[in-house]
Amino acid sequence: MNMRGQRGKWVILIAAAGVLWGVPRCEAGRSLRNVSAAPEEFHRTQVTIQGEAIGEPLKTVEGFWVNLSSEGAHLSAWVKDREAVDKIVHWGRYGMRGDRVEVTGVFYRKCPVHHTSGIHVQSLRVRERGGRVFHPVSARKKTGTRAAAIICLTFFLIYLIKERNRRRQAKDMS
Repeated sequence: MNMRGQRGKWVILIAAAGVLWGVPRCEAGRSLRNVSAAPEEFHRTQVTIQGEAIGEPLKTVEGFWVNLSSEGAHLSAWVKDREAVDKIVHWGRYGMRGDRVEVTGVFYRKCPVHHTSGIHVQSLRVRERGGRVFHPVSARKKTGTRAAAIICLTFFLIYLIKERNRRRQAKDMS
């Protein structure tokens, strides 16, 4: 093989390595679930994850803790900037889907300052607004509720009739 052909292969190999080296670690590997499942792998690394803001912001003297949830995994994010936290309008709870946020920051398996795991947020961006979640009642439950109400009403009427008869008999005896 001539020198020119070898040089071309090296150029292609180096270019491919440069492209791959320049691409940050696969973002799918940095999902909230993966970070919370393998915290030692991501300790002291910058991560960008997305999750639903749940609960409410927990205020401390220095900033806020924001709880994030995604795919059944949960993670806390430490945010110093009040304006960033104020961007979140909807907080997830029963009947409400929280805003979906993207946070970028350094993840600590055990933070030297807060002594817990979490992300020290450098930027927070709302990706999608949350809102009300409706939980329709099934027809089966509605039918069951109506049947229970009719049974309760029937027993109540029987009680009233018996009580009226008992009072009449007590009145007749006196």
